[in-house]
Amino acid sequence: LLVNCETPNTNEKFDISGNYTLDLNGCTLKGRLYLSKTSTSLTVKDSGTGGKIQATSGWSPLWVDGGDVTIESGTLATEKDTVQALVFGQEAACGTLTITGGSFKTGYVQIGRTGGTTVITGGAFHDLRVNGDSKRVTLSGGTFDTVKRYNGSTIAPTDLLADGYTFVDRGTGAEVSTSQAAALTNVRV
Repeated sequence: LLVNCETPNTNEKFDISGNYTLDLNGCTLKGRLYLSKTSTSLTVKDSGTGGKIQATSGWSPLWVDGGDVTIESGTLATEKDTVQALVFGQEAACGTLTITGGSFKTGYVQIGRTGGTTVITGGAFHDLRVNGDSKRVTLSGGTFDTVKRYNGSTIAPTDLLADGYTFVDRGTGAEVSTSQAAALTNVRV
């Protein structure tokens, strides 16, 4: 991006299916980005400072039904904490979601329902919601206000962690019990 901009109608999905890198470059893109089942790949990064994809009303800034997505940096922002900041894995056409950085400090990230795999090695999350039946999620980094199951079977936090990793309290650095099936709060990997 060269300047702040918005999709033609910020209340409708804007299909960006294809093979793209979106460099926010410190700018704000307002709208609802969508990747269809035929999408190939999208990389989101911010080579500037403060770049974000800002959804309006109760919409998600990025909804993925297919392809691979990599988020390196930048912010996916919602207007409300009660809506999805990112949805991935709802459809079998989803490939791999890789999150190495970025901020999801409003709304929640919903992953792992039907398709795709998710690998998170970094990033700052308000709320991460994982389908309880998913064995396709691997965490080896990131900070989380909340990590919990959104659907499916009960999920234990150890089911999400890469080998050799654990959840620790962000305030104390103490290891958090991973035998529990309840939501975790204020943790990092």
